[in-house]
Amino acid sequence: MTVINHFVDKDGTLKLTLDTGQICTVPQVLATRATELHTYIHNHMDSTHIEAKKHSAAPINMIFSEYVEVGHVEAAIELISLAISSYQQPSTQVILILTDLLLKRVKVTSRRHRKQLAREKALVHQVLIRTLQRFGPRSLSCLWAMFGAYQQSTFDAVDAAAAKKKRGRPKKAPAPPPTAMVITIDEDTDEEDEQEDEVDWDVDYGKRLSRFVDFKHMAQLCLEVKNTKLSLSEWGKRLLFDVMMKLLVMDMRLKQNKLADSMFLASIATDSLGLRTRFEPYLAMIVEAFSSTDAQHPAIHTENVDYATQILNMLITLALSGNELVRGTYLLEQTYQAFMAVDDMEVLQQLLRAVQYPLFILQLCDMFLLDEKHCNAESYKRVRLPRGRMTAAVLQDHVFKIEARPLSAYNVWRLCIMVSWLWRAFMQQTSLRIDLAHTASQVVNIRPPKPAIAAQSLIDWKQHLSNQLHRASSDHKHVWVERIDQVVDAMVATIE
Repeated sequence: MTVINHFVDKDGTLKLTLDTGQICTVPQVLATRATELHTYIHNHMDSTHIEAKKHSAAPINMIFSEYVEVGHVEAAIELISLAISSYQQPSTQVILILTDLLLKRVKVTSRRHRKQLAREKALVHQVLIRTLQRFGPRSLSCLWAMFGAYQQSTFDAVDAAAAKKKRGRPKKAPAPPPTAMVITIDEDTDEEDEQEDEVDWDVDYGKRLSRFVDFKHMAQLCLEVKNTKLSLSEWGKRLLFDVMMKLLVMDMRLKQNKLADSMFLASIATDSLGLRTRFEPYLAMIVEAFSSTDAQHPAIHTENVDYATQILNMLITLALSGNELVRGTYLLEQTYQAFMAVDDMEVLQQLLRAVQYPLFILQLCDMFLLDEKHCNAESYKRVRLPRGRMTAAVLQDHVFKIEARPLSAYNVWRLCIMVSWLWRAFMQQTSLRIDLAHTASQVVNIRPPKPAIAAQSLIDWKQHLSNQLHRASSDHKHVWVERIDQVVDAMVATIE
């Protein structure tokens, strides 16, 4: 007996017709003749059939739901992949079901079961990414609409119940699955995976995503991971977070001329006047992602830094866009406070390196030079240009003569770092102007300008910093001198 036709009855149920004339539901056929059903789908719902009959999307979506309900997840994903390849966009219901598969807790019964679940989550992630790439951000916009629609207490209850049962038995971990995220799949059970998700069995599709209050809540849970491995539920959250990040980045890129309509803008908290001024939650998790290296697996830390970098630059993009709904001065001030609270200068440099906008770097460094807690810059205050602008003369005659306050080896080193990044941002802006001028000179035959920073000015600045170190109290002055020499020598090498 084989499947020869399909139709949707008056109740909206998908029915299948067998060659015997018998009419069955999808679960009934799957229970006894799964192979015949798979064959029918591939033969009668291929790309040609779908293109010829646009209404075929409805049966495919219904069959997908039936497959998932009876546990044929991989077959369901294969069916949706076929539809995507045929430029048939998955329905909202399918997208929400895929999301639930990533977030749903399933009690792991064996090592084989664990590997199967890991494979299913990886396949779901791939399907969501393919959907985004082929059909654009609107295809996944239903995910964004699900935040905050469910009780947060439900999410906390599931986490709390799972945390009480920790019986992980460490064994040798195999190679990770085909993704940058690290997950141990060679154990029979693992912490959170020991508890089955029974809290929301009877709610609508997509409610598992609604357990996150908003995007910030999801980002915080994913970026604060401290473990050297991930449980299946943690991995599912990160896979969905990866999808959401790609969704937001693509959405902002496509709306670069109308950022007021971007999805990411809606995730920034507003004040009493309805303005986006509260950036501290994002900045706190960004700094934490760069700072937390001790307990994390290197691959997880690298991913967190990449995500934090994308969030930081999306914030700056909105702040520099001139959008009245986002106050750039608030982001600048809050970013400065967050960065100055970092004691590790290597982490501070990584944060500055993550910023893609030289203008924002110039503005941050300008705030530092004007901060009397850190600098004695009376001369600079008298000649400084509007924030975000710098000249070679101001750099050489005033910035390079600023002293650290209070005088200590650490503060001199921090001054060296901040001024060096101000110099880099200035050189980037100057190089851009030179490139533009060079392009123009090829048309009008005019010699393009050259950078006006002299190497001797940098050498004199290095001596100025060394003099401050010698006046400062420190037990290891030679270490600080070597660090400063490395920074300034690298600057000199770029212009000689």
